[in-house]
Amino acid sequence: MGTNSGLDHFDGRWRSFTPNDGLPKGPIRAVAQTIDGTLWAGGDHGVARMHTDTPGNPWQVVGIEGLTGPVFALLGTTDGMLWAGTDAGVATFDGASWTVVPLYQQSGLPARVLALAEDSNGRIWAGGDTLHRIDAQSRQAYWIDNVRFHSRIQALRVAPARGQWPEILWVGTAGEGLWSYTDHWRHFGMPEPGQSAEGIASNNVLALTLDSDGALWIGTNGSGVSLFNPDGLSFFWGGKNWRTLTTRDGLAADAVASIVLDSSGTAWLATIAGVSRLDTRSWQKLATLDQPTIDSATAAFVDRQGRLWFASDRLGVIVVDGNAVHHISAERSGLPEDMVRSVLVDNNGFVWIGTARQGIVRARVMDVLTAAEDHLPAWQAFGDETLGSNVLRASLAASDGSLWFGTYNGVHRFVPMPSGRGGQWTHYTTNDGLADNIVSQNAIAEDSTGTIWVGTNTAINRLSYGSSRWTNYQLGEATTSKVLSVAASNAPNAQYPVWAGTDTGDVYALDTSSNEWRLIDRIGSPIYALLAPDDSYLWAGAGAGLVKLDVDSLMQRIFTREQGLNDNEVHVLARDAANGVWIGTQTGIMRHQPEQVPPTVRSVSVNGKPPAGGKVQFLSQTPIGVAVEGSDMATPASELGYRMGIPQMGAGWQNETDEHWTLDPLGPGHYTLEVQAVDGELNTSAIERVDLEVVPSVVAPMLGRISVSQASVMAVSTATALTGLMGIALLTIRQRKRRRAALRRRFNPYVSGEPVTTQEMFFGRHDTLARIVDTLHENSIMIHGERRIGKTSLLLHLVEHLHTAHDSEFMFVPVYVDLEGTMDDELFSIMMEETIGCLPRYLPSIPALRYHQIAWTEYDHREFSRDLDSILELLAQTTRKTVRVVLILDEMDVMNTYQPVTQQQLRRIFMRTFAYSLGAVVAGVNISKSWDRVESPWYNLFNEVALGPLSDEAARELILEPVRGIYQIAPEAVSYIALHARGKPYLLQQHCMEAVNLMLAAGRNKITLSDARRALVDLQRQRPPKAHRLTRRSLRPQGTKL
Repeated sequence: MGTNSGLDHFDGRWRSFTPNDGLPKGPIRAVAQTIDGTLWAGGDHGVARMHTDTPGNPWQVVGIEGLTGPVFALLGTTDGMLWAGTDAGVATFDGASWTVVPLYQQSGLPARVLALAEDSNGRIWAGGDTLHRIDAQSRQAYWIDNVRFHSRIQALRVAPARGQWPEILWVGTAGEGLWSYTDHWRHFGMPEPGQSAEGIASNNVLALTLDSDGALWIGTNGSGVSLFNPDGLSFFWGGKNWRTLTTRDGLAADAVASIVLDSSGTAWLATIAGVSRLDTRSWQKLATLDQPTIDSATAAFVDRQGRLWFASDRLGVIVVDGNAVHHISAERSGLPEDMVRSVLVDNNGFVWIGTARQGIVRARVMDVLTAAEDHLPAWQAFGDETLGSNVLRASLAASDGSLWFGTYNGVHRFVPMPSGRGGQWTHYTTNDGLADNIVSQNAIAEDSTGTIWVGTNTAINRLSYGSSRWTNYQLGEATTSKVLSVAASNAPNAQYPVWAGTDTGDVYALDTSSNEWRLIDRIGSPIYALLAPDDSYLWAGAGAGLVKLDVDSLMQRIFTREQGLNDNEVHVLARDAANGVWIGTQTGIMRHQPEQVPPTVRSVSVNGKPPAGGKVQFLSQTPIGVAVEGSDMATPASELGYRMGIPQMGAGWQNETDEHWTLDPLGPGHYTLEVQAVDGELNTSAIERVDLEVVPSVVAPMLGRISVSQASVMAVSTATALTGLMGIALLTIRQRKRRRAALRRRFNPYVSGEPVTTQEMFFGRHDTLARIVDTLHENSIMIHGERRIGKTSLLLHLVEHLHTAHDSEFMFVPVYVDLEGTMDDELFSIMMEETIGCLPRYLPSIPALRYHQIAWTEYDHREFSRDLDSILELLAQTTRKTVRVVLILDEMDVMNTYQPVTQQQLRRIFMRTFAYSLGAVVAGVNISKSWDRVESPWYNLFNEVALGPLSDEAARELILEPVRGIYQIAPEAVSYIALHARGKPYLLQQHCMEAVNLMLAAGRNKITLSDARRALVDLQRQRPPKAHRLTRRSLRPQGTKL
């Protein structure tokens, strides 16, 4: 994503590129990729190419001869060329030099190009002040003079021919909406006031892109993103052609400047307030114009043509056939009733529908799907006289063509005649070996051997192919457990060919290695439906949500309303040809498309050491602290899971929920640590391997644990070292005195809860501080980071640094303002009060200001500006340097509660004529970027600095330095504290403070690993409990601000 200061890249974690990485200076306005995979970025000062083989300086500006002015658009074409749109036409780059193609407006003035597109003939379309078509070979440009609009062109996209539609050129304009061109122009504008017609949300179009379904995504300037599909996806959009999503649906802002789609079809939208990820495919609701809510699903069947048949307890049967949806009901199709419990299609073209009170009816599929008021299907009924019960519970179309039906009166088998006009019925009851005669809803399945499995009230029942006698099995210890669901795998050699779910929430599988039923998982709520793991994942519809289980690792995820389900009680499951999972609940039918892009993982450190070359060496008998870093495009980093294993230990994979964990000490030898990241859909990354070399160790007096080789060297050197012991002895005596005094005073230097104000305790932020100071000469800074990450400490040290800075050009006047609890009508009074409080350091007397004459809440931005003018004028008289007042605003999150007008007034202050003499550094946790005004938002004035955890080196420095020469800390204790604090300063300080207290209570001057472990336990007891995470928070079919 291009920004005002470079590029932001996201692969699960954000990374920024700036001119320091080789990008051209100024804003980056366009990004493109050529067919060789090379990334290009263009802006006000040229075009840069990314070189992945130069990680220290990955971007390189290519020759700028021929390029005039800024680059507004980039396009990689099918012939491998790069095209650039400039303020005077277009230019092409062949890898060595640019070739310029000037374009002109009708008036003769140069034509600015803001958008580029390529059609199937290789022709280039360039839009901006005008619309041109360019021959890619001859570079001949043709001005398109038959356009029917006059507004500036801001977006272009060519849609390939698809189905009934020819290739279409889509044009987005700055005020006349959306236009399409084939052999004529067609306009798509906003509906007129009072019209109910669908249409685009705004006539100001900023961005266009196409998805794989042929839908056009339209980013607008202030009205969100509109989606248009000429076919009208009847069950995803309720039969409509248009759909609009705004901030109400999760967009960061309603001005959408750019849209891209990733490999999974997820949309990424660049807005004025940040990037939004919009997932419209993971969760889709079945709906039509006639039936906006399709609820009470009871069964599902997928026929040989891929049609999905859903039985409903209220609506009859719903059939999804491609983009068409058919409704079979008593009113429309002549069904005997609309309470339907089962549905299937046989090999002879008949659909069999099992009702709740009227038995089974069947009719030809084509007659049912084409039914009309004057042409109803001819239904054939099978009732109580055939089945012994009119209540249908389950049905199955077996591989041999036979049909199976479960009722309250056992199981019925029907073998149709080859003609389909008749057949033979067989009835099975407890007399034939069934455990009982009450078949559970949908609890019937066939495995790969032709064996039929049926779940009943008290057992799971088996009928081998060709047999007439059933065998039943009790599942679990509770004899009262009901088998509610059964599923069978189609894989011929599956280890678990049959699965069963019970009313107590237990999932069982038949293990072929032992021919016994094995308890696989305890979900804890009734299991109403199962989908066998033909793709290595078992899906379970439960009373508490949709469960996905990895059969190999037994990892699971639970999807609920929070992730996108319309109801947590799932009764029906089906799988389509695209591996989509259809979910039937009491309140609707949904389709879930699992995201299949795997995450990535890398090993950060083992015992604080980066695995250089994939290898780490450490001592035996020391705990092993492992830190990894995973990333995924769909799952937030905080919600990734991990699998860890050491093959030499023979223990298999161990599941972890955090990026940091501690392993028990290993004996001497060579080991391989294997790590995988697991995302919210249970996709796993490639295995990351680190070679571990564990060397023998011993404990040496005064030194702690050292390697055996070091001990040998020390033994040889002891005699030589004795000559220096006399001098060292004196130093040792002094240190012992200091330690004894520290023990008497119970000295504890660590700080918890308060900002760090002393240089002695300020660690790991000096580079960030220097970067902020360097930037402050001409820019303002926005610092953001999680709570208690050290933002206030950094600001206070910035104040002190600016007070003592010896800058050759500027005299900095830092003004620290804590905004916590400040109302918006007090903002300017608070800022001026703190500014006045800083003046005695620079001025002999305080000038008379408007601040002293106006009531506190009536002092507004105009009064503040006047007073600041006066103060700057007086400060300028005290120095030959340029005066720069720096407002250092802490707890800037309070701005989220302010009126937009107050926020805009703050922006105007920085845009005044004295702006060169006024800068700011603001800090907050989550400064909102929602903005719905025409003016540019206040936060656009700031360069952002993310304040993250301390590096491992800085964390260890914070642990060791405050007590150096006073107390000792065992190396394994240092590693343990650093590992569990995860670089967070306040956790480091808390952990160290508690460990020192435990050491002092024991009367020692050395912190041991036991102290560190006990300190962590004590701290965890003091903290509020953290909710146990059963699953990731999947993104709904709405946008989510990153």
